[in-house]
Amino acid sequence: MATITATMHTVTVEDQQIVGGPVKKRQNRVKIVTPSGEVPSGGMPMPAYAALGLRRNLEYLILSDQDDGSGLLWKYDQANNKLRAYHQTPTSSISPRDLIELATTIAVPASTKYAVAVGW
Repeated sequence: MATITATMHTVTVEDQQIVGGPVKKRQNRVKIVTPSGEVPSGGMPMPAYAALGLRRNLEYLILSDQDDGSGLLWKYDQANNKLRAYHQTPTSSISPRDLIELATTIAVPASTKYAVAVGW
C-alpha cells in the first residue's frame, strides 16, 4: 500500500467567498477526497494552498466533518500542513474522552472530508 502524499488528494472547491472587515480573507468550502493508503506517523500531508482555491496563503483549515468513518478524528496541523489522526482508547487508564495521537504509520481507506480553507 502506497504512502499518501500531498499530491494524491482530489480537491473540489464547492463555494468561494470573500469575508472580513478591514482585512479581507478568502473563505472556500472544499471537498477533499483522499485515496486509500498509508498515513505516516507525523500526519497526512495536505495539498498546497492553491489546490484549495487560494491565491497567496492558507491561514487555517477547519474540518467540518472530522470523522470520516474510519474511527479516527482528524485535526489540521497548521505548522506542518498535515492532518493528524487521533483515536480514543477506552481500555486505557485515561479518561475515555481523551484523544491520543497515532504514533505509528496506519493504513486508511479512501475517504471524503469537507473543510473550510481560509486565507487569501
